[in-house]
Amino acid sequence: MAGTLGTLIVVGGPTAVGKTEVAVQLARHFGTEVVSADARQFYHALRIGAALPNPEEMAGVKHHFIGQLDLHESMSAGAYERAALPVVLDLLDRCGTAVLVGGSGLYIDALLHGLDPLPTSDPELRNALLDRLKNEGLAALATN
Repeated sequence: MAGTLGTLIVVGGPTAVGKTEVAVQLARHFGTEVVSADARQFYHALRIGAALPNPEEMAGVKHHFIGQLDLHESMSAGAYERAALPVVLDLLDRCGTAVLVGGSGLYIDALLHGLDPLPTSDPELRNALLDRLKNEGLAALATN
């Protein structure tokens, strides 16, 4: 994402390959902040398999979207796009560069390219379907 506002550097890849270290080095070099695009790192209670960076690994560089959600809260790619885009645009405006880092390709793609408009989910329908699954089993949902 390069344009009149600045440059967005994307550091993507699988868990535990050193993305955070690279992102911190880039952010320090360019005098900017890091925007996380890792779906598991949104949750402060997810420690196993999420490689949630600790303060030492963040090395004093501000990170956005790290550990701000409880496990009962949800984050979708669309919600991430809506929340992260203003942060990225602000960083590009203020710093000229922003660093996006993470392993959740759908979230990165949503931020870079947007998502097709979809209807919002219906929590009542979801709960009704979950109740039906619990009471009648998967076959009841698969046959209708």
